[in-house]
Order: sequence, then structure tokens, then C-alpha cells
Amino acid sequence: MTKNRPFVIEIEDSDGPTPAEVPPVPDLGLPDGRAMAGAAAIAAARPSRLARVTLWALGVLFCFMISVAVYDFVAAMLARNSWLGWAAFGLTGLAVALLLLLALREAAGFYRLRRLDGARAAAVSARPQRFVLPRLSLRWNGSIST
Repeated sequence: MTKNRPFVIEIEDSDGPTPAEVPPVPDLGLPDGRAMAGAAAIAAARPSRLARVTLWALGVLFCFMISVAVYDFVAAMLARNSWLGWAAFGLTGLAVALLLLLALREAAGFYRLRRLDGARAAAVSARPQRFVLPRLSLRWNGSIST
């Protein structure tokens, strides 16, 4: 028996029942969703001010640690070999630029969502008797003209 080849285990005569003779597995019913409701309640609750400040401080500390480690890495590369150091510096700059581009893309997405929320609020507050599009008014005169 090898790792790369399939194999078959043949069972001679088994005394047990065949799958056709075995009774079906009992249905225990659908889950009632208590765990999901509890998780949703925890996720919907706003964390306390202490928890938010703690998470902010830990995030800043983590970013500070990463930046110091990257600085030490690039400085060591520059001291050891100037070509490798400049390559590490360039790659670090590229990574930072790409992270900024990702952040700008996310900010643009939030801006579009805010515009959609404004359009939705305007549609909700609009009067339902009139259907007017910008620079276009739809009117039905009772006939189809070509």
C-alpha cells in the first residue's frame, strides 16, 4: 500500500446488517437558534468606554511595535549590505503606499455608502404621488406615439 495510489479494503462476509436493512437515523428537529441569538446580542451591545480605550491603546502599541521592528530590520540591512538595505527600504515604502491605497479605497466605499444613505432618505421622504427624475418628467397621455 503506497501513499499516492488508491486502495480498496475488501471485507469478506460480514455478519452485520446491510445499509438497506438498518433503520433510518432519527430526526432530532431543527436547531432553535439560541446560540446565534446570544452571539447577535453580544455583538450588538456597545462595548464600554474602558474596553474601547483599552483596545485603542493595544492597537497603538501593536502598530508602534511593528514600526520599530521594521525600522530595526531596515537599519540592520543598511548596515550589513547597502543594496539589501535599500531593497528593504523600497519594499517597506511600497507596502506602506499600498496600505494607504487600501485605506483610501475603503474610505471611498464609506463615502459612497453615505451618498446611498442620503439618496435612500430622500426617496423615503419624497411624496408618493409624483414620479420625477432629474431633468426628466414621465407623463402618460393615454396613447403610444412613435
